[in-house]
Amino acid sequence: LGVMYANGTGVAKDDAQAVSWYRKAAEQGDAKGQNKIGWAYQYGEGVLQDFALAGIWFKRAASQNNAYAQRSLGLQYRDGKGASENLIVAYAWLNLAAAGGHPKAGAERDAVAENLTAKELQLAQQLSSSWVVGSLIKEVPFKVKTKKQSQH
Repeated sequence: LGVMYANGTGVAKDDAQAVSWYRKAAEQGDAKGQNKIGWAYQYGEGVLQDFALAGIWFKRAASQNNAYAQRSLGLQYRDGKGASENLIVAYAWLNLAAAGGHPKAGAERDAVAENLTAKELQLAQQLSSSWVVGSLIKEVPFKVKTKKQSQH
């Protein structure tokens, strides 16, 4: 029903109603519902925009191996919205999303890799290869590089 309200299929389009139905599924542990709630908070559709709440819902779905939530979480870490900017963790989540079949995640992962040192890339790859369903990627220290630092 949430998708029907979100798209206006057979009912009047109503983002708040869609979120209400997504939340019912999400609270029962449904990864797709959790991802949809995360999306709603990320983009302010039917709820007030809140990157931190989006991240909480993306984490719940991503830990269940939802490639779309893994990608969204990777983008949050890449952009520093809803999570502290951390390109190592971003790479790891995007790598999992790509392995899970998300159509954009591979290219986004590769773009992140261009901004990592060889050591950071190796760590990011280790994090994603050691990940198990039901867990989150371990957060590791990452020093955000300024534009001036990255040009050297």
